Amino acid sequence: MDEASLPMEIFIKSAATSAARVPGTAVFMTSSAAGVPHALLHNLKHNKVLHERVILLTVKIQDVPYVPEEKRSETVDYTAGFYRVILNYGFMEEVNVPAALTKLRAPVPRAR
Repeated sequence: MDEASLPMEIFIKSAATSAARVPGTAVFMTSSAAGVPHALLHNLKHNKVLHERVILLTVKIQDVPYVPEEKRSETVDYTAGFYRVILNYGFMEEVNVPAALTKLRAPVPRAR
């Protein structure tokens, strides 16, 4: 599926300006940290809208028992309200996605 994945830069150029934008934040979980998730493409095809902030979220379990808090998240700002967030956890840690998302700092703006 990765090979057929559309690069984010191409998707943003076409979809960000052509699709209607609605208030709020949409989070699309994806196992791959590259390309556009199929769930996002499917959502756009059927609902014909994009939220003002779109977060592509990947959770990775590392081959270490614990990941330091300062290395917990990586954020890429693609512009036009699109962000990729990678959350890193050690194999001994409990994964708590909602808690990790509340700790995110700029460049991902918080929902109003």
